[in-house]
Amino acid sequence: MPGTIGITETNWKPKYPYDPAKATQLLADADYNFDNQINYYSRSGRYAKDVELSESLGIMWAQAGINVKINIVEPSVWTKYHKAGPAVAYKEALAEGKTHEEAVNIVHAGEPPADPGASPGLVYFAPGGEYFDFGRQINYYMNCTSVRSSNCDADSHTLGQQALAAGGEERRRLMEEVYEIFTDRLYQIPVMEIVSVWRVNKDLDYTNMPGGRRILLNTSHFK
Repeated sequence: MPGTIGITETNWKPKYPYDPAKATQLLADADYNFDNQINYYSRSGRYAKDVELSESLGIMWAQAGINVKINIVEPSVWTKYHKAGPAVAYKEALAEGKTHEEAVNIVHAGEPPADPGASPGLVYFAPGGEYFDFGRQINYYMNCTSVRSSNCDADSHTLGQQALAAGGEERRRLMEEVYEIFTDRLYQIPVMEIVSVWRVNKDLDYTNMPGGRRILLNTSHFK
């Protein structure tokens, strides 16, 4: 959301309008093979109407002519697919003395992790932006050393690490560059921002974090 370091009032908006007819045309131009089914994994009970949201995404993709199977699974199964990233293969290559670029090439040329045995295709996740900094997304989803990342590109990994190490105005500038890559390469496709409401004990005092989405245990104490 705007206000997060890296996300501005202009760059957060979708670059492409919702256009099923255009999507169908692009699929035809790309000679898309409908027989290649894409699996989408989500959990039930993470937030209100999460199953219905996943089903509506499936309908939208089907209307455009994309073959996506919606899988609503229990958390342990979802976690296995969510954590099928490049970290193991990438780190093994570095340990063998490969350069960063060589390790990335090995990841791209290799097979998906043995467990769960196949690329997850698409995975729903809640990115979390309560600290108003895009660094969490870099650590998890644009990082060759992350088991959560479905992306391991030499240039974006390096840029992400530079952004994480920076501070002040340089951090803001680099985070905006990172967000542009997330958008252009479709590393992460935002669906919505959730607003949660909950009750707390009247004797509990806590620090209201930016965004107000969570009460953090290490900021809480009883009066």
